[in-house]
Amino acid sequence: MNGDAPLLELRNLTIRYHAGERRVTAVRDVSFGLKPGGSLAIVGESGSGKTSVAGAILDFLGPEAEVSGAMLFENQDLAVLAPAQRRRMLGWRIGAVFQDPFTSLNPALRIGRQIAEPMVQHLGLPRAEALGRAEAALQEMGIDRPRKSPAPSRTSSLAG
Repeated sequence: MNGDAPLLELRNLTIRYHAGERRVTAVRDVSFGLKPGGSLAIVGESGSGKTSVAGAILDFLGPEAEVSGAMLFENQDLAVLAPAQRRRMLGWRIGAVFQDPFTSLNPALRIGRQIAEPMVQHLGLPRAEALGRAEAALQEMGIDRPRKSPAPSRTSSLAG
């Protein structure tokens, strides 16, 4: 990939939501480029469309959303990728951690399982190996004994 070319580029992204006969434009003509190794902050007040932009890129929006414009990742138009291709890319090459902890992690599942799942899905690791890597990552973050940490009331192991 050319170092000057954007890794992620949005061109004239517009997102409209349909609610019966009503149409609401949440995002109008958003364009930006993010170069490899770069950073991007999307800032705006509540309801300004930040989550809708991320949702369009990540294919999180429901059928009531109408998305137009171009969303290019490594010069591939995300909107025209076959569903299987897009699923392989999402969570492996493209991901997001949302600020709200209730949308980032599922409080009903053990964190080790949530860390391990992408390794099982995208790296093809056996679950036991992925859980071992998850435990090592938690230890690296300063959680000394992740298997002994307090568990949610319905589960009692790292694997949950």
